[in-house]
Amino acid sequence: MQLYSIGTNEYDCDIEKLIRRRLEKQGAAAIPIAHSGDLEPGRFVTLGVESEAELRALSAALAELMLLDMRYFEIAALVEKLAVPLKDKQRILSCALRFTIPAADIEKASEGILFYLGESHLLILEGYIRFRLQDAAENWSVLVDAAVEEAMLEEEWSELTNLLGLFSLFHPCEAETIAVILNPDGSCTLSKVLNDGGEAPGFRIDCAPDHAESVLSMLLGMRPERIELYDFSFGRAEKLRSCIERVFGSIISHNNKKP
Repeated sequence: MQLYSIGTNEYDCDIEKLIRRRLEKQGAAAIPIAHSGDLEPGRFVTLGVESEAELRALSAALAELMLLDMRYFEIAALVEKLAVPLKDKQRILSCALRFTIPAADIEKASEGILFYLGESHLLILEGYIRFRLQDAAENWSVLVDAAVEEAMLEEEWSELTNLLGLFSLFHPCEAETIAVILNPDGSCTLSKVLNDGGEAPGFRIDCAPDHAESVLSMLLGMRPERIELYDFSFGRAEKLRSCIERVFGSIISHNNKKP
């Protein structure tokens, strides 16, 4: 049996628990794991590997551990260094963590770890990530930068919609009701509603997904007395929904049944 020591000096997590979970996914739960002597329990473990198949399973498990589990700690550390308020850090971190590592990267990392374990029986997770998985570390840094830009755009968009909401208060409303339907694919449909509750013939506007600005512009131009909002988007049109609610506020009625 060949013994391998795996651990961390920085990550505040239970490495043993994480490795066990990843090994189970690889079908190698039988690989014995023990604490590494008097080192901090849970953060350093020793594994006993008896075959090439088990070594490959361990390598795959460690690749997933570093690229999927440890990315939370690495990205959080990058966000923590940003000179922004705490509430912004939380939003940036949430955005950045939506990133998914391609399966090809995990397979490539697994092969690299297999080669490394052929030469060394000690693997420190943060050291391996920063020196041998530099592409992933750089991608995380780029991802955080992109999340910062998105957060800034969201903040600017929020300020703009608040201003539009104030602006709309100074315009007289035309006596009509507009139905706004948020569809499952993220698109939006606008239609005029008659006094009897029916749809006005010949008036129906279909808007493609991710065109919130155009929808708001059209609604402001229509100056409706009332908006009936139907949300069937399952969250795909959340940005548009929140913008409409912020701008038009009290004139909105929410409906669950299709018009």
